[in-house]
Amino acid sequence: MSKSKRLLPALPLFALVLSACGAGPLAYVQDHPASELSCPREKLTYERMGETGLIYASGCGEIVRYVAQCNPNGLCVGETHVVVSRGLRRQAGFDLQCNDTIELTRLGQDTFGATGCGRRASYALLNCGANECTIVQNTQTQ
Repeated sequence: MSKSKRLLPALPLFALVLSACGAGPLAYVQDHPASELSCPREKLTYERMGETGLIYASGCGEIVRYVAQCNPNGLCVGETHVVVSRGLRRQAGFDLQCNDTIELTRLGQDTFGATGCGRRASYALLNCGANECTIVQNTQTQ
């Protein structure tokens, strides 16, 4: 039997192993920006939270929370995302009694600070799903 015929059965296995390797969640999310953002890709910045598929993208005044679904080899097959800045501004505007611009700062993995009208408060994101997160004030308004 020739050497090339002995290698043929290994080719499908090699192709399967190679196809299981991917670029990882950050590369996947960067290649699939949220379609509802009116922000050019070059204006978005990304921050991966630890070794999970959780990634925050910021740009053009918006903050998007992504969770990429990837296998251990970095092959990603999808993601869910929520434009958290919109809900945070709506809740903070109510809590701070402020119709002006609300500035947001990410404080931790799923915590944010909101400042507006001379007041500030912090918020936690809970139970984030495909389209929304529960937003809970984490401090008293100051």
